[in-house]
Amino acid sequence: MSKYYRLKEQFNKKFLDGKTFLQIAELFFLTTKQEKNELRLALEKLEREKVIYFSNGKYYLKTKKSKKENYLTGIVRINERGYGFLTVEGFNSDFFIPAKKMGNAFNGDTVICKLVGGEKGDEVEVVKILKRGITKLCGTFYNDGKVDFLRPDDKGYIYDVVLYHTMGADFGDKVLVEITDFPKNENPKGKVVQILGKSLEIFAEEKAIILTNKIEEEFSKKAIDEAKNISQKVPDSAINGRLDLRNELIFTIDGETARDYDDAVSLKILENGNYLLGVHIADVSEYVTFNSPLDKDAYERCTSVYLPDKVIPMLPFELSNGICSLSEGVDRLTLSVISEIDKYGKTVNTEFFKSVIRSSHRLTYTSVQKIIERDEEELKRYPDIVKTIDNMFTLKNILAKNRLENGEIDLSVKEADVFYDNGKVCVSEHKVNDATKLIEQFMIFANERVAEYLFERELPCVYRVHDKPSLEKVANFNIFLNSLGISESIRGKEPIEYKKLLDMLKGEKTYSAVNKMMLRSMQKAEYSFENIGHFGLASDCYLHFTSPIRRYPDLVVHRILKDALDGKIGELTDLYGDFVKKASLNSSEKEKLAALCERDVDDLYKVFYMQDYVGQEFDGVISGVTSFGVFVELENTVEGIIRLENLPRRNYQFVEEKMRLECGKFSLTLGDSVKIVVIGADIATRKVEFAYISKKSV
Repeated sequence: MSKYYRLKEQFNKKFLDGKTFLQIAELFFLTTKQEKNELRLALEKLEREKVIYFSNGKYYLKTKKSKKENYLTGIVRINERGYGFLTVEGFNSDFFIPAKKMGNAFNGDTVICKLVGGEKGDEVEVVKILKRGITKLCGTFYNDGKVDFLRPDDKGYIYDVVLYHTMGADFGDKVLVEITDFPKNENPKGKVVQILGKSLEIFAEEKAIILTNKIEEEFSKKAIDEAKNISQKVPDSAINGRLDLRNELIFTIDGETARDYDDAVSLKILENGNYLLGVHIADVSEYVTFNSPLDKDAYERCTSVYLPDKVIPMLPFELSNGICSLSEGVDRLTLSVISEIDKYGKTVNTEFFKSVIRSSHRLTYTSVQKIIERDEEELKRYPDIVKTIDNMFTLKNILAKNRLENGEIDLSVKEADVFYDNGKVCVSEHKVNDATKLIEQFMIFANERVAEYLFERELPCVYRVHDKPSLEKVANFNIFLNSLGISESIRGKEPIEYKKLLDMLKGEKTYSAVNKMMLRSMQKAEYSFENIGHFGLASDCYLHFTSPIRRYPDLVVHRILKDALDGKIGELTDLYGDFVKKASLNSSEKEKLAALCERDVDDLYKVFYMQDYVGQEFDGVISGVTSFGVFVELENTVEGIIRLENLPRRNYQFVEEKMRLECGKFSLTLGDSVKIVVIGADIATRKVEFAYISKKSV
């Protein structure tokens, strides 16, 4: 029975509810007689336990009779039309809350709901509010002639807030409001606590997004004082006991606009022909000690946030751009991962050291790419590193080839470069070259080696994990493949399956659509104190080690590795056993908020950018399909919507499993190439709107 331990879970998540025996067997990829017999026994066991029942050839989740089991605790997400959904941990699908059964709940509240049935058996009613999710809210100030109000930016917060204290705000100001009262059957009440500027002005809107996502911009006074007291020079006493690499050829490779450099690399060819790769990471833990004011601030932030006009750092400037940054020509404390690798990419040996380096060069991706491409001017500029770069490029290709053969999934996600320069917003597709891939491969390699070292010794750790796709997402992805006429099916067991599918479709019209749907079928990577591997990287053991200036999990890993190197292995479980659990959960949650903030601000800047292009035509690719229209992504990564009324013809049918809108013989599908015209760029909603011109053949 253990083979089908997920059977009960999938019924509870409503995924198998209402399926026939053959449909369930197909979803679990069971083909042999023995496998189907075992499944039948498992289903019979669930029937005896009264978890499910069989009727008219299908299996259904049995309605629970216990009143206690008919109540669910979760978080409310409200639609701007008034109805909402309850998200409950452990359930893949949300529960529907009609507007009239919302009670006094607001967007983001933690509530207890009662199951009340509905057509699909997933309707609930709010019966108790446990915790208010939003107590501070950004929006636009206005007065209706009698009363002051806040119109929230959050479209899910459907009630305007009555204001009894305004700090002198004027009509149209963007403000931050603290909600102080939630009276029943009335609008919430609150007071203005900060005036951000005028609504629809780019920096006021950006500030509102930062506050909405609870991103802290200011450091505590204690953390600032501690940072200012740290010397910006490495004393001789700090070098004692460290591997001295200051005379080695070590350098950093980063983007042109990078301000902090936390990783450096080195490479030698040994007498036996093997490579000796060094990855040297800033030893931030030397300056940010556990439970210090700096550490407490870093824990609360967990990550730096990168916006078009600035960086909100995890650590104060004195560290992020000062003593912890591996600047050219100065001594810096580091942790080094030094590995011998043979010509086939196999790791022969790896050692870890507390070290000190002096970076020889501050290289950019552009410079390294020019060296790889044999640019004469760049070759003359860096004669001492040309051979090393060549060898690094060769090793990068070997490591990348091995990773792909192991099943690493290359989803080729298009990213944007959005920045603000001299009062002008600039948007372009982020270009990846051999130089960026070189650093990426070396950093992944180092992360794996550290993860293996800690895992093999059963030491506490914060791992970077990426679970296998869920059974439901695998099934939906296979339905999509079938709709495109692709006979191959995915089991979702091994990443190599996905790689082989993409390899098979290269050059085909369907490649882009499959790539996008494949990405959507994947789970999200997160942090965990338990190692379950990283599916997308086809890695059995992975963590984040190489960016301790901007990521808190890396800093935790540094501390644990250093203590292990200092012979404190026996103490590590007591020191970090409980903490890595808290740090993993906190880091995952804060990472989501930071990513959401970065995405929303990028969208804001893209809308400002596209205001100059209203009326102009562009080529794009359909990146999403819904019942109300299609989303189109332009080459510069800007995404906009074509609503149904801006499409040719009428009476479209949305076929969700195929991600397609159909009207007779005409259809629009995920991945289709289209020509559009920009008809609007709305700052308030951060939406760009297109109108359809024509469909392009590929």
